[in-house]
Amino acid sequence: MNTQDTSGNFYPRIESVLDSFGHTFQGGPGKGDQIAWCRTGFTLRVGQVVAFTCIALDPQDRPLRIELVRGQLIEKADEAYTSGGQPVTLRWEVKKADVQRDAIITVKLWTKDYEYHRHGNLGDAQVNFVYQVFPDS
Repeated sequence: MNTQDTSGNFYPRIESVLDSFGHTFQGGPGKGDQIAWCRTGFTLRVGQVVAFTCIALDPQDRPLRIELVRGQLIEKADEAYTSGGQPVTLRWEVKKADVQRDAIITVKLWTKDYEYHRHGNLGDAQVNFVYQVFPDS
């Protein structure tokens, strides 16, 4: 982990997130531990499904929980558990409630069953993907 950021020796980080359309967040020391944004400029329609392949690392080798949260509704869309470095795939089905110019889907990283997190109640790291969503018709 990062020797200049001692918290990087303690908290997990997001290494990468790739959506099913090729939009990528590339983390690493000093990047994957932040609250980051990926503005895709991509348009979706209700009913489409977006897959996110995520890789996270933990310097303490603790189990990790990665979840997808739908925008301002703060509704969990999917979640998975992993050990560091093992990819997981999460899915988001676009719904009517997601129709808007800036629909946000957040990939959140948590140390599973651990009391303390880098960003408190926001978790250990997160990446916000932004899409434009139109109705299905």
